[in-house]
Amino acid sequence: MATIIPQLLMQNHDDDVHSKIRLRIKFCSREADAQLYTIIKVAREDDLFQQIGRDIHFDLVDHEKVRHFPIDKQMHFFKLKEEVAKEFGIPVQLQRYWFFTTRQNHTFRLHRRLTVQEEAQMVGMLRPVSNNANNAELKLFLEVVPELEQCSIRPLDTGKEDILLFFKLYDPEKEQLRYVGNLFVNCTGKPIEIVRNLNELAGFDPDEEIELYEEVKFEPSVTCEHLDKGVSFRSSQIQDGDIICFQRRIQPHFMKEYRYPDVPSFLEYLKKLQAKPEDAEWAQKPYRHYHQMFGYDQFIDDSAMPASEMRQQLGRKDVQTDDSSASNDVTPTRSQSNSQHSLERRKKSKIDDEQSSKLNESIAILVGALKDMADKEKLPMTGGELWAFINEMGLDDELATDAFVFLLRRSFHLKGLMATPPGLRKTVLVKMMKDVKK
Repeated sequence: MATIIPQLLMQNHDDDVHSKIRLRIKFCSREADAQLYTIIKVAREDDLFQQIGRDIHFDLVDHEKVRHFPIDKQMHFFKLKEEVAKEFGIPVQLQRYWFFTTRQNHTFRLHRRLTVQEEAQMVGMLRPVSNNANNAELKLFLEVVPELEQCSIRPLDTGKEDILLFFKLYDPEKEQLRYVGNLFVNCTGKPIEIVRNLNELAGFDPDEEIELYEEVKFEPSVTCEHLDKGVSFRSSQIQDGDIICFQRRIQPHFMKEYRYPDVPSFLEYLKKLQAKPEDAEWAQKPYRHYHQMFGYDQFIDDSAMPASEMRQQLGRKDVQTDDSSASNDVTPTRSQSNSQHSLERRKKSKIDDEQSSKLNESIAILVGALKDMADKEKLPMTGGELWAFINEMGLDDELATDAFVFLLRRSFHLKGLMATPPGLRKTVLVKMMKDVKK
C-alpha cells in the first residue's frame, strides 16, 4: 500500500478524483506511514536553552518544536544515530539517548538512558520499553559526551549512583527564568558540594550564596520546594531528570523590593498567567492603550502639542488676521454711512478675533495643564501588571474588577498599596475603596 498510494496520487489530478475519496486516500497513506515508520523527536540541550524562558517555563522542552526523524521501524536504532550525525555533526560514538516518561504528578521528565541492548534493537521494538503505548512516535533526549563540549564544567563519570539533573536560573530583578545547563551528581552527595559548579553555570562569583528549589509539578497547582543544601540528593528524593531552580540569596529586608522575590512566587505568577492568557497579553501592552477605554487619550497623548507652542501658532494666526484687516481698511467707500458701518463691522470683527484668540489660548493652557496632571498621575506599572498585582490578593472576580478600575484612576492609592506588606494589601485596598465612596 505504501508504494501504490503515492503512485495513485501522482497519476490523478485534483479534478479527476472526488474530494472525499482523495481525503480518504491521504488518510490511508498516513496510516500506512504510521505502520512503517516511527517519528523520533530528538531534543537537544540547545532546544532547552532556546525554549525555557521564552516558549515554556515549566518542564524541560516542547517536543513539537524539536527536530523530527522518521525512521523505518524495521531499521536498527543505529540508523537514527547516523541521521543525527548528518543533521547536527555529532559523531555516532558521542551520542547517548534518554527516554522521557510522564510521571504520576503529570510532569514529563527524563526517565533513564537507553541501554546498549536497547540501542541494538529495531526502532519499532523500543516504544513499549519507554513506558508509552503510542508506537507512532518516540521522544528522546540527546546527551553528548563531555569530550565533544568545549566547556570548563565536566560532568562526573556516570555510574549507578550518578543522576542527571537540569538547572534553571531565576533573576528576581528581571523576573526571568532561564536554562543554564545540566550536571551529573552522585545521589549520595549534597547540593552544597555543587554550589561552585552552579555559580559557574550562572556566571556568579564562586562563593556567591544561592538558594535552591526543586520544581516538582505545576498541575493542577504549582509545587516548588526549597532544597536543603546540607541534605543528600537521595534523602531529598532527587532522581534522574529532576529540575532544580536556583537564584542569588536575597536578604530578608530586601525581599519587599521585588514583586516575585523567589522562585516559588514567580512560578505561581506564571501559573496564573497560564490560567488567564489574556493577562499575559495585557502585561506586554504600554499603559497608554488603556486610556482609550475611558475616552480621554486625546488629552494625554504623547504627541499632544505643548501649550506654549500652541500659543505661538495662535499668535501667528492673529498677525495674519490683523494684516488682512489692515488691507481692508484702505478700501475706498462710496458714502460716509457705508464707511461708518464698515468701520463698526471691522471693529466688531477684531473684537471677536481677540476674544476667539484668548479663548483658544485658554483652551491650549487647559490642555497643557491636563497633560501635566496626567503625567503626574501616571501609574507605576502597566495595566496587565496591575491586574496581576490585584489577582495576587485573592479577590473574587467582581471585587477584583472594581479594584482594577479604582486603582487605574488613582496612582497615589496604588503607590501606597504597593508599599503595604503583602499580607495586609487586601485589607488596606478594601478600606481605601470604602473611604472614597464615603
